[in-house]
Order: sequence, then structure tokens, then C-alpha cells
Amino acid sequence: MRAESSPAARRKGAFVAVALALFCIQLDFFALNLAIPGISAELGVTVSAAQWTLSAYMLAIGCFFIVGGRVGDVFGRRGTLLAGTALFAAGSVGCALAPGLGPLVAARVAQGVGAAFVFPVSVSVITNTFPEQTRARPWAPCSASPTSGPRSDPSWAAGSPKGPAGDGSSG
Repeated sequence: MRAESSPAARRKGAFVAVALALFCIQLDFFALNLAIPGISAELGVTVSAAQWTLSAYMLAIGCFFIVGGRVGDVFGRRGTLLAGTALFAAGSVGCALAPGLGPLVAARVAQGVGAAFVFPVSVSVITNTFPEQTRARPWAPCSASPTSGPRSDPSWAAGSPKGPAGDGSSG
């Protein structure tokens, strides 16, 4: 038997789920940009080959973005959001366990497909969960969530001229 929850509790849960999913997806993407040289060295491949971890992710998002939105329309937005988040998490585990570049790229594709399912339905989950009068309130934090993901990682400053240590070093 399923316990009934109040509309406020459902809205809070939807908001937290969407914001957290968007945060994790963006944090992962930006953190990987900085990890390419390390991936190259660890796996014994060229930096150009290691760049496929980024390219595969972005290609998967681009190819499955519209599919993710349609799946959400047909099978339900909440389930699609959860399935996309689960696929992204499974891809993350695959990335952590990948013994070589091929499996790492395949796991990044899985992450990209999961992210492609999350992005379009996250907008509609917020739109359909919150009443029109209060709908603007969750948009600011949900919109900021993807952009604050990279900034929460201390290594994000590595792209700045001063580097993360603030002394011009790269690390």
C-alpha cells in the first residue's frame, strides 16, 4: 500500500530530484574536461583518443535528446526522469570500472543517453508539478543547478590563468 503524500511534499521531491539530476550531469561533464590528460596517461592513449570520452557523451545527448522527450510524453515524465537518472548512474559506475578506453567510451555513451532523457523531462516535471502561480520559484535554482555543478568542484578553476592554487600552477 502506497502512503499518500501532500502536494507540497510531491513538489519538494520533484524539485530535489530535478535539481540533483541536473547538477550531477553538469558536474560530471565539466570535471571530465579536466581529467582528459589523466585519462590519457592512465590508459596509455593519446589525448586525442581520450577526447572521445567527451565526444561520445555529447553525441549521445544530441542523438537521444528528442527521443528522451518523446519517451517522457508517451511513458510518463517521472518514470523517464528516474530511468534517465538510473542510466546515468549506471554509466558512471561503468566509467569507474572501465579497464580501457573502449569500455570507458561505451559507459560515457550510456551516461549521455541517460542525460538526454533527463534534460527534456526535467523541464516538464517542474512545469507539471508546480501550479502556474508558483512555477517561477523552482526555476531559478533548477536553472542554476547545472551551472553551479562545475563551480562546486574545486578543480573548475584549473581553466583560469591562475589555476586552482591561485599561483599560476596547473594543479
